[in-house]
Amino acid sequence: MSSARLASFRRLLAAALGTQYYRPWLEAAGLHTPQLIQALDSIEPALERFPPLKPEAFLMHREQFRNPAAPPPPPAQLFYPYRTMPRTAVLAEQFRSRRRLRVFPNGLGRRLVWFRPEAIAGPLAKLCKLAELVESGALKLRPLRDAVIVLTRIDQPRLSDADRERLWRCFQVPIYQQLLGFSGELLAWECEAHEGLHIVTDDALFETQPIQGEPRVLATSLVDLVHPLIRVMTGCRGRVGNGLCGCGQTGERLLLLSDEGCFTAVSDEALQAEQPTEAVLS
Repeated sequence: MSSARLASFRRLLAAALGTQYYRPWLEAAGLHTPQLIQALDSIEPALERFPPLKPEAFLMHREQFRNPAAPPPPPAQLFYPYRTMPRTAVLAEQFRSRRRLRVFPNGLGRRLVWFRPEAIAGPLAKLCKLAELVESGALKLRPLRDAVIVLTRIDQPRLSDADRERLWRCFQVPIYQQLLGFSGELLAWECEAHEGLHIVTDDALFETQPIQGEPRVLATSLVDLVHPLIRVMTGCRGRVGNGLCGCGQTGERLLLLSDEGCFTAVSDEALQAEQPTEAVLS
């Protein structure tokens, strides 16, 4: 277990102590003071004291999860999976424009066309709407050169093969999926090998837990201290693996299950090479 991840987990619990929802759970776990939290030397025993959290509970009662002592989070920053970031349009409001990146939160019109993006990132619904406009001829968008990045919030389902094919058919560039927390923070990302999602290990914890017979993925963001959320039930099924990816990187990856119950875009050889784990905590 990295010292950075443990330190981040302690900060998360300290932030959770300031919330209406988590204080009783921390008191029951014997972690009711900052000093007791700071004395933690392991993540797993403490994490297991919290039940899986349905995302609807947070979305319907945000005030119960707010830590009033935390400063507002900075705007999210888009992570580009390879090479230097090209001229990129982002169709999501929580991001901020900078240099070659421009944010278009509310429109798919002429300003986007004039920007002449080489890559586009955004939620699946907005990307599909853009594809519809481009395919119908209603929007004369210059052909993309680099990539489409699908920004998926953790409570949303994985990118399906059908949606991936639709975006490819329209834009003819590689499609990448990224998994974000509720504040737009990056938790896991897809590389050019398309063999699962690389976990941002200092910023996120992922576990697999059987829920109603399904291997449901639970996510804990270690960086959102305004709304600390622990063990959120994601919209994904799968498991956490630790091994060599086709891109050459090693480390923890989130291997997702398709609708057919197969691990997506991972060869039999790659699966055999993985060392499956039930949680990313050691």
